[in-house]
Amino acid sequence: MARFIFDVAFCILLLTCVFCLTEPVLKESQAGIKGELGIVTKEFLTNFATNEAGAAVRNVSYDESNTKKETSRRLVWNRKIALKSGWNMVLSPAGDLYHRYIADPHSPSFSIMRMSFSKTEINEAGKSRWGLHLGTRFGLLRFHKDGDPNHGFQLDIEAGFIGQFDIDNSWDNIGWDGIYGIQLAWAPFGGFAFRFGTLHDSSHVGDEYAERTGRERINYTREDWILGGSWYFTKKWRIYAEVGYARELRNEDLMDPLRVLYGLEYVSSDSFWKGRLGWYAAVNVSSYEENDWNLNNTIQVGLIFSAKDLSRNYRLGIEYYNGRSHFGEFFQDYEKYLAVGFWFNL
Repeated sequence: MARFIFDVAFCILLLTCVFCLTEPVLKESQAGIKGELGIVTKEFLTNFATNEAGAAVRNVSYDESNTKKETSRRLVWNRKIALKSGWNMVLSPAGDLYHRYIADPHSPSFSIMRMSFSKTEINEAGKSRWGLHLGTRFGLLRFHKDGDPNHGFQLDIEAGFIGQFDIDNSWDNIGWDGIYGIQLAWAPFGGFAFRFGTLHDSSHVGDEYAERTGRERINYTREDWILGGSWYFTKKWRIYAEVGYARELRNEDLMDPLRVLYGLEYVSSDSFWKGRLGWYAAVNVSSYEENDWNLNNTIQVGLIFSAKDLSRNYRLGIEYYNGRSHFGEFFQDYEKYLAVGFWFNL
């Protein structure tokens, strides 16, 4: 059963990769750009905005002369609406005001990793595994001033699945976490950004693993308030920190409310291949009150391809981790691994 789940999830991941990599790139013409989304003027191209990390954010302006006849069949993705007092509202904005943490194991993204564990305290768990992440963050609304699309407010929702499949034991699913949340991001000026929101994490023991070992679920579920801040102190370097406080714990005998994380990132997205390919390095450190504030360390380095016209990036790299298990159900068990992986953000 676990192998079937993995195969289905992997096919979804693969098809998504193919779709993203082969999606047509919109091209400029004198009259405008005509396609599924209607007529887009040259302002579409002049409004490409590169933020401090080099990730592109698009803000599309539509040809108003075609609005009435196109409205019935046009998607509202990334549509900008002018408001009073020099502000604009963007529906379903492309890109983030508060960027995802590259090396955070719980960051919403799509990824697949081949993991080799040198240490695991999870009972009867193998040391060769596949790691699978399915998830994304979706922007609902953005408000920004005229001519400054990278500063303002944005409302986002996010969701993700994190699972591991034990190659040494018939591809048993060891466990998985389901994560979802909502946040309000604020980028006031320069390279500063902040986020406030709520994040739900519900952890589960894999069925096959539970049948084989007799392991029962401890009901690890937490609902956190989160407050985070990040700063691009140069165009390529960012630091960030975040605190979470659980307003609800399903197992108060074992769990504690506080957690923190912080990190450092370097992204040079245009170093090679005429600016299309670059490299990156990221460090993420997390710590939980329920683990006596022991540190969980992640280091990730690799190559990055930024599809600026699609507001996406793809990463191929190596990840090192040393800390508590990624799954809340096994939060008392520590692991260490080295992995090769492929990640991409939608």
